[in-house]
Amino acid sequence: MLKDLKQFLEEVWREVRPDKGRVAWPTMKAIRLSTILVMICSVLLALFIFLCDEVSRRTIGALLQIS
Repeated sequence: MLKDLKQFLEEVWREVRPDKGRVAWPTMKAIRLSTILVMICSVLLALFIFLCDEVSRRTIGALLQIS
């Protein structure tokens, strides 16, 4: 088991080494753009959920008042 773990960690280290690895690390500009995109999507999703909640609340409220 320890041999497998050691082999796995060695393979991971080989892949992520900055000088010879195969991982393409993002630039700071790409990170900033991704962060802004996530923030915008989060706000839009929150607004969508809020609107769905309001529509549901008003619809159910109207139905309960009719009964």
